Amino acid sequence: MGKRGPESTYTKAIGRQLCDLVSEGTSLNAACIELDLPRRRVRNWLVRYPSFGAEMAVAQQMHWDQMAEDVVDIIDRCDGSSQAEVTKARAASDARKWVLSKVRPAQYGDRLQVAGDADSPLIPPPESVDPAKLALGILAIVQAAKPKSEPPVLEHEPTAARPPADAWRGDMKLQCIGVE
Repeated sequence: MGKRGPESTYTKAIGRQLCDLVSEGTSLNAACIELDLPRRRVRNWLVRYPSFGAEMAVAQQMHWDQMAEDVVDIIDRCDGSSQAEVTKARAASDARKWVLSKVRPAQYGDRLQVAGDADSPLIPPPESVDPAKLALGILAIVQAAKPKSEPPVLEHEPTAARPPADAWRGDMKLQCIGVE
């Protein structure tokens, strides 16, 4: 595809227009189409012009915040008059929530926090651990893991003393244990 649009070089005015569209909730792809700019060229500008890249980063953060607001608006606009409308609203909001959980997991992702209650945390603070109590607790766990009874001791005849040095003969027989 050849060059599109009247401008083939970056200007602050074009950069501002792109950032405005993105910050208002338009995707970068849709903004490029609206301004008749090739997406590849705009992506090159993001790298080549650091100030434009920084402005676009802020615009994209605003875009994600707008998308989060859209999730609420989609649900609020659904009056539930038909199952198809409810399904469509749920799909649209779920898709936006999924995207938000991937691009901004700290803010919009699922929070999986494993913690005890305030009075009994799972991991006590370091200053509240008594080393003696900790050692006794570990010892109790180890002792509880030991078998209840000792394994049986096998009774056997005492073994012969060390075999003499000449016990191994050239014919590969051991005289000390009676193997022929």
